[in-house]
Amino acid sequence: MATTYFSDVSTATTPVPNLQDDLEHTKRFTSILSVAHACGVNFLPATWVRQHPQPGRGGQSEVFQYLARPEVGLVFKVLKHFWEPGSGEESVSTAVSSLIREMSILSQPLVKASPYVLQLEGVSWYANEGYPALVYRKGYTLKEYLLARHNKQDPLSVQQKLELCAYICMGLSALHTSGVVHADLKPANIIMCRAKWPEEPGDGDETLPKISDLGASVMGADDDLHRLPRTLGWTAPEWHDRFFRMQNARRMDVFSFGLIVFWVLAWDSTFASVAVEAEEAEMRRLTDLDFVKGGLLMPHVQDMLRAIPLREEVHRNLTILFQKSLADDPQERASSADELLPLLVPQSHLLGSPSTQPLPTPSPQHSLCSFRLVDWIEKLSLADFRVREHLFEELKASTRSSCETCRRNSSFQAAICCELGFGTESGVKQRDAFLLAGSWTDEEYLDRLNEFVDLASRPLPASIQHFFEADLAHEYQRRKLTATACKHLQREMEARSEKLGNDHFLTIMVKSALAQVLDIAGKYLEAVQVQIELCGLHNNTLGHQHPVTIAAMSQLALFYHNAGHPGKALATAQSAYEWSKEALTEDHRETMASMANLALCLSANQRYTEAIELQELVTERYEASLGMIHPDTIKCYLNLAAYYSLHPTSQGRAAERMLIAYTKIRDSGLHDHHDYMWAVSNLVDYVEPGLLSSEEALEFRQRAYEEGKRLLGEDHPDTWIFAAKLACTLANLEKWDDAQGLFSEARSKLEELLGPSHRDVLKSTISFAEINRVRGKHVAAYDLLPNLVCSDAVETAADQELARDTIAVLTATGMLLESQGKDHEAKPIWERVVSITISRGLDSMAYEDYRMARRSLAEIYVQEGNEQKGKEILDELREWTARNLGKDSVEALVLEIDRANQMFESGAHVSALKLLQGIREKIEAIEPQTRRVCRGYYRSLMHAYRLCDKIEEAISLAEDYLRVLEPALGTSHEDTLKTKNSLAIYYMEAQRYDEAETIWLKLQEIYEQRTDEDQCLVIMSNLAWLYNDKGELPDAIRLIRNLLERRERFSGSRSLDYMDDLYHGAKILGQDPDCLEEAIQMATVYRDHFRSRPPGDQLGARGSWGLGRLLRRMGRNDEALECFHDVLERSREMVADDKDEWISDAEKEIRELENLAVAVDSTASE
Repeated sequence: MATTYFSDVSTATTPVPNLQDDLEHTKRFTSILSVAHACGVNFLPATWVRQHPQPGRGGQSEVFQYLARPEVGLVFKVLKHFWEPGSGEESVSTAVSSLIREMSILSQPLVKASPYVLQLEGVSWYANEGYPALVYRKGYTLKEYLLARHNKQDPLSVQQKLELCAYICMGLSALHTSGVVHADLKPANIIMCRAKWPEEPGDGDETLPKISDLGASVMGADDDLHRLPRTLGWTAPEWHDRFFRMQNARRMDVFSFGLIVFWVLAWDSTFASVAVEAEEAEMRRLTDLDFVKGGLLMPHVQDMLRAIPLREEVHRNLTILFQKSLADDPQERASSADELLPLLVPQSHLLGSPSTQPLPTPSPQHSLCSFRLVDWIEKLSLADFRVREHLFEELKASTRSSCETCRRNSSFQAAICCELGFGTESGVKQRDAFLLAGSWTDEEYLDRLNEFVDLASRPLPASIQHFFEADLAHEYQRRKLTATACKHLQREMEARSEKLGNDHFLTIMVKSALAQVLDIAGKYLEAVQVQIELCGLHNNTLGHQHPVTIAAMSQLALFYHNAGHPGKALATAQSAYEWSKEALTEDHRETMASMANLALCLSANQRYTEAIELQELVTERYEASLGMIHPDTIKCYLNLAAYYSLHPTSQGRAAERMLIAYTKIRDSGLHDHHDYMWAVSNLVDYVEPGLLSSEEALEFRQRAYEEGKRLLGEDHPDTWIFAAKLACTLANLEKWDDAQGLFSEARSKLEELLGPSHRDVLKSTISFAEINRVRGKHVAAYDLLPNLVCSDAVETAADQELARDTIAVLTATGMLLESQGKDHEAKPIWERVVSITISRGLDSMAYEDYRMARRSLAEIYVQEGNEQKGKEILDELREWTARNLGKDSVEALVLEIDRANQMFESGAHVSALKLLQGIREKIEAIEPQTRRVCRGYYRSLMHAYRLCDKIEEAISLAEDYLRVLEPALGTSHEDTLKTKNSLAIYYMEAQRYDEAETIWLKLQEIYEQRTDEDQCLVIMSNLAWLYNDKGELPDAIRLIRNLLERRERFSGSRSLDYMDDLYHGAKILGQDPDCLEEAIQMATVYRDHFRSRPPGDQLGARGSWGLGRLLRRMGRNDEALECFHDVLERSREMVADDKDEWISDAEKEIRELENLAVAVDSTASE
């Protein structure tokens, strides 16, 4: 009679099936589910990731893992019999039998109640082949645990080691008391893991030892015979390859347990620092039959005990424990683990009240052909649709079984599958054929069918812990099954809706899965329609404050966002979040999900500050509850990086977060996940120029595109978004043919899949047009944009989403015109941006494109002579930026640069230089120095040095900054070329003519190859002045005439650029007496063009000055005097730094001409 210390739990056992000679039943998944239902074992839809390291591999099984968070993981045990080459039906039957036996043992009441046996979390499915798998909690082996403590110099104390051994003994006692022999007890089968799941009540942080791997375990009465496995070094020395009675098999478990106690106590002194091979050799020596029979083992154990400082009572108890566990004669050992427990922890709180009960006797077997769909349909509806297909095929095959019970039951279950579209087409003909095969009457069938209808009266199914939930949409995507999944789920939804009703929870479950798969398949509008219906059903039946309703609304917001409707998405997300705050706790999963989705929608509506604040909060909560490598947390990093990248002040933080997301996804092994592709692709967007080499950027983009094609397929929009991004990278590297071909293909596919007006099509087009713009391919950029700009429907559309898309296209067009110096053509574009933003009720100042349009208009107004209006706009922008983004924000610095540029236009050169020098320290603190704001700043500072006659400072700055730009942006980037052009101007003014000419000839060659006429004309003008200054006047005149001819064709004879070239051309031609009359004609056209400018305008004064100088040279002094009086009048109204110089020069010319006239008159009088 054995003593047990689990008196509060009944020792009655659940039936264990007799699996001998039952090949037909034990090769089926339905048999496993039949036993699982009887044992109370759940079906879990979670699956594992192949890329994760395998936590274990045994002789008969392989173990895969699913990481839900750092401290929570699942392991999936799959027997090798299922896939090893040569495995036939008998091998598969053996594997199924083994899983059923393990499941049955773990369902025994005492075993199931023990916290020291690794519990079965459920049964699952290997999606590749349909193999069943047992799911356990992930932990670390006892050796890994002890080694980690040893390496941290925090070894267990003797008391802690004894307590650990007591826990193991209690787990073994639960097995023995339930009539189970483990048969393979060793440190590798002791798993250290959390006492509880995080969501379970009580203290779950404690790490406890749990006996695992019962695949080789046996169960029965004392006289039952079983064959046992052997592990060298851990199996009792009397082992042989024959049969053992259960009572003797328990004594072999006891011997193995004694070895574990010895090994744990001796760990730090004997085993912690030795190689694995040495440890295994030592354990084999200690368990060798001759060594044990020779009486050498116990003296060795006694030597170990004497080396440990132990109290006398503890030493005595351990000596007895080893005598009763490691005795060479099995009959002298304890008959079960119960007898050893008091010797480890006497009078301990660990022990319950002792009771004596007989060991159990075998119970009747489970039925292997009792599978009932009604018991499983709820859980199987959460599973991969292929599980349902597989089960239907099994049931279909079993309708021809030789077992009458199996044949009849399978016929009915298969008929139900046909009725509900479960794994097969819904059809009356096939259903009736199955009913006939099983001899079912209509009355019997309808009576049982009502069981499914009656499920609706049950409470709503409790959701499983969310780290068990399968990411099936991405699973289908990885396996290129999204189209097939949509078809199957649509079929199931229609069949269930017809038979059970549209509002039955079984219908709703499939409907919800269908919406998810439609969305990830890129069928966004279809997903929205299904989700709208779901939200209505949940709201009507559960109310708006129920977590399920809130989750559905939050998901609908996400689908609206994906479908390109940010306004509807935001309104829906706000409702979901408000409902969650009313009804749920702040750390409830649906509260966090609604917060994350609301942040996404805020960002899509350009409310970046709010989006970042909310996303920062929800990211912290996800990190705390799920850990940093959970897919949901990684999604938070991706989203947060995106919001930072869009916010004017947070580019650096965007790159930081994106690198975290990329690293975590990469390290977690989720290489074939959708989020990984986005992280890889977007890393190039968020990391600033200079941090990634061109080759690295190209590699990242190619990887995302190739993985998209492989995993998503060519009918998914994201594949072609990745392709468009790759095209942009290729264009940046000047691989134009490849870039243009790929982008054309990507845009065509996106238009086909999403429609030409979808915002993803527009965004991709704008991005590629922008690359063309900065690389000087203005014609190509124009070809991309005009069709999007000219649509009246877009311009007058009432909905805000279309208005936002229109603004994005207009902004790209305005930037394109500005980069060509066509500010007056850009002006109406920017005015439309402002008008649309205000008229559509958008948050104007918070809208980045609106602020850009206002900045550009301010500059244009100043150029037109309306300096006050330009100043008012910039002051308004500066005030808003300082208040909302901070006075040291990037955008605030941009506005200061704009203010300096405005000063240039008004002639306040010294003031502009002081302003720019005042913010230099802030600019130099920005990393990297190749950011757009830095490039604009240094160009303005160079210009300021030049205007203030500090030409050497301008040259030094330009040379230094080129050394930064060229490696980061490339030699052909727009800003690199602009800086080279500026440097050549400074060289010329410093009379370093050869250096200037070398740069300009190279630039002209680049622009001619690009057919960039505008920039070619700029370089021609510069070269004309260069030749003029070098004294090569004929070359200068030839070049200026060619320039004016080409400029008129390109820009028109009324453009500012033409007028500017005309002015300089007049000055050059005026130096040749033979060309003086032509020069006067040119200067007259220029003066007349700007004559209407208000007083104080420099362009008007400049026109009169240039013409006056030429007229005086020609001897037409009266006309010249009139011109200089006009200059004087205009100069007195100027606000420029050089106002006094203008006045002085004009007065001087007037005096000289008046004196000359007096002299002429005197001469005439004489």
